[in-house]
Amino acid sequence: MYTVDRAFQDFMIHNERKNLSPESMRYYRENITRFITWLSENRIHKSHKITDKTADDYMLFLLRTVPNRTSVNTYMRAVRRFLNYLSEQRIIKPIKVAPLKDSYKIKATFDLNETEMILNSVQPNDDTSVIMLLLLSCGMRSRSVRELRVGDVHVNDRYIDICHTKSGEPLCLPISRDVAIVLQQYIAIYGRHGLLFVNSRGEMFNRDSLAKRMNKRLRALGIPQNKTGVHIFRHTFGKIMSMNACPTAILQRWFGHSDIRMTQRYIDLYGTELKNTMSMLPTSSFQYA
Repeated sequence: MYTVDRAFQDFMIHNERKNLSPESMRYYRENITRFITWLSENRIHKSHKITDKTADDYMLFLLRTVPNRTSVNTYMRAVRRFLNYLSEQRIIKPIKVAPLKDSYKIKATFDLNETEMILNSVQPNDDTSVIMLLLLSCGMRSRSVRELRVGDVHVNDRYIDICHTKSGEPLCLPISRDVAIVLQQYIAIYGRHGLLFVNSRGEMFNRDSLAKRMNKRLRALGIPQNKTGVHIFRHTFGKIMSMNACPTAILQRWFGHSDIRMTQRYIDLYGTELKNTMSMLPTSSFQYA
């Protein structure tokens, strides 16, 4: 019989073949290992023994032991993908895992003044400012920026190849004329070969070191302490694109989202539909002297 441990090994090999990011691989490994440990404690060792009741019981276990619903949903998303894989391989019958209803927290973003401050600080001889320019220009993830190579930047044709994404699917993202000029000058100044951005030791940034670099610069620019990290640039990109009426399907391609529902959140929060109804408001004629 097909054991749970063997199923998990095959699932991880399947993900590796799909070229998932190290962060995604770690996410699945940690959260499905937690599930398998629970299965073992409940004497479920064979894959075919996993049923709808098993998934329901595990959800109940998490609800009783995990402090908040957001974490429960995070754990269960990995389990759902694992169970879907087993179903696709016809090892188990399909199991529906519905997420718990949870309030979505609005992520911090830069306002328009802060965005302008960041862009005004850009200098081709300052790698930190060039990284920030790219993050705001393309909405890239931290890993995509850290792994960029000089050969991925096509300044004449004005696009960048993103070879490694969270979904495993490559992206080809356009850049503006001015961004291309800055990148061309940056490469000429530093004579870069191989990686486009490196740390003080000439090595690839890790996630934490790049975040610390961004935070230090943001504080120097006078941007508040609650606006930190690398991902805030991606959230800001999504907000501004949504405010400028970028179609959902196009924004999904920019982001490289495999699920359009992730993209739709930006449109729902920042889209122009509500703003376009301002003239209909009961207070539309109100003027404050």
